[in-house]
Amino acid sequence: MRQEQLLGRLVLGMVLASAACEKTETSTLALTAQTSGSAAPAPAPELAVCERPESAQFDAGSNAWYVSCMGKPDIAGDGFIAKLNAAGDAVVNAKFSTGLNEPKGIRIRGGKLYVSDVTELVTLEVTTGRTLAKASVVGIHPDVASSPFLNDVAVSEATGNVYVSDNRNDTLYRFSSAGSAPRLLVKSPSLEAPNGLLVDERPGVTPRLLIAAMGPGLASGRTDKLGAVLSVALGDLDDGDGRIEVTYVSQRIGNLDGIELDAGDLLVTDTYGGRLLRVSPTSTTPLFGQGDAQIVRQGFARSADLGFDPARRRALVPQLANGTVVPVDLGAP
Repeated sequence: MRQEQLLGRLVLGMVLASAACEKTETSTLALTAQTSGSAAPAPAPELAVCERPESAQFDAGSNAWYVSCMGKPDIAGDGFIAKLNAAGDAVVNAKFSTGLNEPKGIRIRGGKLYVSDVTELVTLEVTTGRTLAKASVVGIHPDVASSPFLNDVAVSEATGNVYVSDNRNDTLYRFSSAGSAPRLLVKSPSLEAPNGLLVDERPGVTPRLLIAAMGPGLASGRTDKLGAVLSVALGDLDDGDGRIEVTYVSQRIGNLDGIELDAGDLLVTDTYGGRLLRVSPTSTTPLFGQGDAQIVRQGFARSADLGFDPARRRALVPQLANGTVVPVDLGAP
């Protein structure tokens, strides 16, 4: 085993895990960080949704949850989107939209549901599930990997731009609001296997892309170090020069997947550690930079890309390893 020094009051531990990665590889060693605060009980209840649920998003317009389902590994066309009720505890339409390959990250804006699907961004109509557009990143730039692996999706409310991560190739892409015109923005190991994405455009914050990183050196489901939450200013990302300045806005707290804002805090999932974490700032310079991770809930069977309904204060966490999603009520702020 190898020990890593963490920032602040976090102490790095190492745990053995055996969990399938998002395709076929197995994690032989998963790292997890000690976090402050006591652990919450194991998650319950669970709702069976599909094989390998990866991402969940709530849509206030249709008052429903949507979950991406990857289906069986390496079987083309068996992926789909499931639709759940507003509470996230019952399936409304098991196969709301079908014909996808291995859909992962999803985001919703302006009646469109954006889905990352291995090599392309698929845009669906959120009311009907019909396909509006497909745009592949293959061949758009010499630095695009021969086997892209698109992961999470984030959308700017201000511009409509759609940002997509590729965690296996340390790459970020941008698409138009129509789900077209893909552009490689940056490819750099400084992104540390970018997984979850979230655009942060709150008043008083310079617009930025928050990145839940798996950690540097990702290979065969293993990283050299724990991942952190990273930040890149949207202006820096979109300026076209292919260079970015990455800021660490959390300590190294886990192999991170999903990321959501809950008022002044961040909610993130530690996929191999099977935990939902809250990162709260103790200093405003930089925001979240001095905050410890608090365990909200643990014991998930491979926690994937969570969604969050701020009105009900309910998170929905997909469990990749057992085909279920778990509603987590966060209580009053």
